[in-house]
Amino acid sequence: MQRPPRRLPDLAIAIFVLACLAWGVDARWHASWDGGIYVLTAQSLAAGEGYRYLGAPFFLRPPGFSWLLSWLVAPSGDVDFHALNLAMMVIAMAALVAVYAVLCRFLDRPRAAAIALAFGTSAAFVGQLNVVMSDLLFLLLVFAALGFLLPQRDGTTPFWKDALATVTIAAALYVRTAGVVLLPLALVQRRLVGAVQVALVLLALAPWLQFAGAAADAAPKPSTQLLNFTYGTPMLHTDSRDPTSPYLPPRKWVGRAARNAVDLAEDVGRVLGLGTGIGAAAATLAVGYGFAAVARRRWSLLEWFALAYAGLIVVYAYYESRLILPLVVCVYYYFMAAVEDVAWWWARRAGRTTLAPTIWAGVVACLLAANVAALPTSRASTPTEDTFPLRAAVPWIRANTPGDATLLTDLAPDLSVLTGRRAYSYLYLGTAPLPAADYVVLHGTPAAFEPAIALRSSATVALPSGSGPESVRIYRLRDARSGG
Repeated sequence: MQRPPRRLPDLAIAIFVLACLAWGVDARWHASWDGGIYVLTAQSLAAGEGYRYLGAPFFLRPPGFSWLLSWLVAPSGDVDFHALNLAMMVIAMAALVAVYAVLCRFLDRPRAAAIALAFGTSAAFVGQLNVVMSDLLFLLLVFAALGFLLPQRDGTTPFWKDALATVTIAAALYVRTAGVVLLPLALVQRRLVGAVQVALVLLALAPWLQFAGAAADAAPKPSTQLLNFTYGTPMLHTDSRDPTSPYLPPRKWVGRAARNAVDLAEDVGRVLGLGTGIGAAAATLAVGYGFAAVARRRWSLLEWFALAYAGLIVVYAYYESRLILPLVVCVYYYFMAAVEDVAWWWARRAGRTTLAPTIWAGVVACLLAANVAALPTSRASTPTEDTFPLRAAVPWIRANTPGDATLLTDLAPDLSVLTGRRAYSYLYLGTAPLPAADYVVLHGTPAAFEPAIALRSSATVALPSGSGPESVRIYRLRDARSGG
């Protein structure tokens, strides 16, 4: 039997990448709270105002992703969503290539390409395309860092790879704090060189840590506009917005870790198409078996990463499915390692060893087919401006309010991006007073404070949004400025 051309797997990856770039980009805003904040902080950087959100220094997230977006957005005015989504697609495809390159270090090209394509067609990956979030850039930097940390096939690591690994780890930490899992990997790989790399990364992070620390000290407590005060606050304290609140008791830590572990197992089941419950348990056991099979033969940097990142997901204060994106690569890799191990065991017992590769190929083909069949729902998994609950308010606000008007609403960052007005959220105010605003924009079920707002209003506009008659209400407060 003639072997396929050596570069055929590379060609398959290239075709997939080009197809996504040619036909996978849209021109709509895929609404998300964090995405709105990223765009607004990017506009602040583009305007030369510094790393700020709603006029105040922003210290919750590192500035790396916002800095990148600042080259793509105007300081004010309309946002070119097609340009942003194209940039996200380019980052996504670069990340997929980095994943494939790392897998090629442990598998032959056909198997590496098959697993990379299974990941590239998964709902976890496809659901992030055209979404302005840091997940894809973080994925790219993580696997680029792994690629640079891994020694060459001859066992050597040239200086340029050490230098690029250091830069990439620092960049990952400037994009997502979760990049901290890469620091021990450098130490594990090469202790002395790794110690130097860690020292250089911490030196590079010093300006951000100094900025964030000073801004956090000066910020009001509890925070009124952010779900988390800092990443450490929900990890350690009872109030995620207030670092002066009491510390969490040990039982809360244990309960949270148990819930996160269950959620992670259920996502593993969904990734592999086995669902939740018993299917999720079976999928997790299979992935664990594959991990053990690989580790028994050859413990590598990828195993260290899988353990470190899974541990971070389990102990983190919140569980979000999108956060496991880098781990999904490992889920496919170890699941197929389990399939390979069992297939070879069965084939040897049956005396038909040629069947083992066929079984492996059949299983990965089923994964690919299931992913491709689910692509329409995967693409629709993130809301767009067409399904944005406040979409009816956007044209009215743009046409009838001054450019410097302030809004009070619940989906504040997204409404601010779509209208170009400064928008505050009432979701995290607690007992704090409502911030001063010219207009209050509400939708759906009446808010508890809506009657009081109606009394202060000089004019009220009710707009149908498609989800119910007059489901969007806009109150113009008595001292508000008219747009015309």
